[in-house]
Amino acid sequence: MTDKSGTRDTQCFTYDGHRHLTEAWTPTSGDCTTARSSNTLGGPAPYWNSYTYKVGGLRDTQTAHAASADTTTNYSYPPVNATGTGQPHTLTSTTNQVLTWNSEGKLATLTEGTSTTGYLYDASSNLLTRTSPTETVLYLGGQELHYDPVAKKFSAQRYFAAGDGTALGTNTGLSWVIDDHHGTASMIVDAATQKATRRYTKPFGEDRGSAPAPWSDDRGFLGKPADASTGLTHIGAREYAPETGRFLSTDPVLAPSDHESLNGYAYANNTPVTTESWKEVSNGDGRGPFYPVGRIVAPGGRRIFACRSVICHGALSVFCALFDISNPHWRCLGVTRDVFGGESRHNGKGVTARPARTRFPLRPPTPSGCTGHDRAGRAAGA
Repeated sequence: MTDKSGTRDTQCFTYDGHRHLTEAWTPTSGDCTTARSSNTLGGPAPYWNSYTYKVGGLRDTQTAHAASADTTTNYSYPPVNATGTGQPHTLTSTTNQVLTWNSEGKLATLTEGTSTTGYLYDASSNLLTRTSPTETVLYLGGQELHYDPVAKKFSAQRYFAAGDGTALGTNTGLSWVIDDHHGTASMIVDAATQKATRRYTKPFGEDRGSAPAPWSDDRGFLGKPADASTGLTHIGAREYAPETGRFLSTDPVLAPSDHESLNGYAYANNTPVTTESWKEVSNGDGRGPFYPVGRIVAPGGRRIFACRSVICHGALSVFCALFDISNPHWRCLGVTRDVFGGESRHNGKGVTARPARTRFPLRPPTPSGCTGHDRAGRAAGA
């Protein structure tokens, strides 16, 4: 993958037999077939990382290669104890952080040393506020309000759809945000001066190279809220740690037909370059979230497919919708289809027509008795 910027940035990737990312590097030559070496890395933000995994898909080691010396991080997990309650995949603490969870399984507090960050959620389990000793952030759809308790001042970040990019309004002015194919901002252009500021990330979302200064907002991997004080990024229903490539809590949507997702913690089944983890998306009508299980971005990058399934009395229906994500309420304007081939078009207000068949193959779970709630079906993009 080559970035056509003033300074060429070529990233190369290798995978194991389970499609897990095993190596990522930036060769000076731009040729991914040449032998890897710490002395032949190039580009604006050179790096070379290697990864190994345990049988179940948990990360085993991570090695950062450098000309001076390699740095290897080893990961260990508590074994299941005699009573079967060892929770071998659950992260309960790290060297410097202690975590507590609420009754819904969401992160409630994170304590690091003497500093505690608290999280508050709304009735739909969406993150509403994040409070730390240095600031409180209120999340209101396409805008954020930041309060500095020391200076006793408010600041705001507002996002507006603007063609293929996003307009960002802050207290200091207007900027244009340019995203990569996953929604991670890679460049911000000042609307007044036209000065472009770039930043680079590694496959799992870690910062790469020197941090740009200044950067106009606090969004990180996938364009999601990032907390510099804790190192976490809020993605959908969970907190994600880019340094470890895993979520702090398990996936709330079980996909028993996808064995790669059964550990429930790894981001994108350890394949972060070409796939994404499921994200909860509010459909704006107060009926709860859709679970996007396959993402298709239409021209302009403003549309996304999302699917959910309903299983009742042995009958399985999978509903897929195309959402206009430039609309703050995620207005539905696409196709609904069930696994039996029936399709209908709707605009968020009801069925209006029956279009030609859309090439959107589904791999739903096995039908069962009525479960009383929605389950996610997996979709493969056309």
